[in-house]
Amino acid sequence: MPQDVICEPQNITWQRIEAETNSEIRRVLIARYGADNYVADSGAIVVHELPVDHEYVGLRTARLLRKDVPDDEPIVYADVLNSTPEPDGSVKRYMLRVDPNAYNGEASRNLHAAVASTWRDSITGELTYKRWQDYAPVAES
Repeated sequence: MPQDVICEPQNITWQRIEAETNSEIRRVLIARYGADNYVADSGAIVVHELPVDHEYVGLRTARLLRKDVPDDEPIVYADVLNSTPEPDGSVKRYMLRVDPNAYNGEASRNLHAAVASTWRDSITGELTYKRWQDYAPVAES
């Protein structure tokens, strides 16, 4: 591992990550840079986007982002809203890592499926919802 990756992670750029040909070093670079930052900074493609008036507050203006990584599976994130406003009225966005293979790959193409796939049993890791269509929160916080 190059010394600067360990000692100076603040100097890692998304361009360096993309130029790295060794997949193991690239994985460490992504981990040190932050996968969510890498997806946002490197020009990931928007796969699916939901409207501002979506029935679930947390999914309003949400986007499903995909970044293809050479010789590895894609990195997929759901960029969603916190449905509870901050004391000053602002609303935070969150990047949720998504398993692109969940629901037979539907989580890598459909934002609703992607968000449903983030709900898992904390011990077994099994999906909470057998079908992504069953993810229908009655309250958001």
